[in-house]
Amino acid sequence: MGHSSKFAKYVVLHEPRIAIRDSPTIQGGLVGACSNGTVVEVLEVCRKWVRAQTPHGKTGWMLTDGAEVQLGQLMAPYNETLTVDPPKVLKVGRTGLQLRITSASWHL
Repeated sequence: MGHSSKFAKYVVLHEPRIAIRDSPTIQGGLVGACSNGTVVEVLEVCRKWVRAQTPHGKTGWMLTDGAEVQLGQLMAPYNETLTVDPPKVLKVGRTGLQLRITSASWHL
């Protein structure tokens, strides 16, 4: 069903949060939520879903691309060169992301 991800971490882009489910489907049971800007450890990838662990230890499935449910991009690969806390995503639109960055460098 799944396979390894080439990215070890993803960051939540959707405001204010995304659902964590018990299976990689919109119908999967809700087991929690993950807030905008949270970086998660990816354990498995299944199509547009990642099974990941939050910084607080909660594990479950998170949808990365919500286009099918009119939500747009929900998560993106996280680059380890980040030197500060993740910026707050202000807007995800057709032209890309608007990020609020206070200092240092940020790369997606």
